[in-house]
Amino acid sequence: MTLLQTPDLEAAAALREPLMAEGSTFYRLLHTTESAGLCSLDRLGTVGVLSLYRELAPAQEAAVLAALQGPMQALGIETLYLKRRPEVASHRANTEREWLAPAEPQWGTPQPEITCTEEGVPFLFAPAATSVWACSRTPGPCAPGCGATARGGGC
Repeated sequence: MTLLQTPDLEAAAALREPLMAEGSTFYRLLHTTESAGLCSLDRLGTVGVLSLYRELAPAQEAAVLAALQGPMQALGIETLYLKRRPEVASHRANTEREWLAPAEPQWGTPQPEITCTEEGVPFLFAPAATSVWACSRTPGPCAPGCGATARGGGC
């Protein structure tokens, strides 16, 4: 695959169809291994979160986003958030947070929070956050060993 060749999202979605059948509405739709290390795509219901693992020139990034928009919308993704995750992101997080993780979607209606399910269990996501987080809406700890509680403090 060349740098800007569109990953086959239809094939990736077909592989993950059993997840939808078991009641999961969030999952990794595209792994970096399916995009030659360029990106991953997490599906949160009708929201996509595209993580770019290479630092691209603005024109290259725009071309990738444009090439993926049609296939994503054909799969029912209505809103797309972008997260840039270059190797040096941890050093740039304090000075370039808005560039690394823009709060506004690349396209679609902003979704400050969205509830999705995994095997029928609801989780709350904030796709506009710097780091997309999930928190179980069930009472008590979000996960084993986690001191945060649902809606009471982020995991």
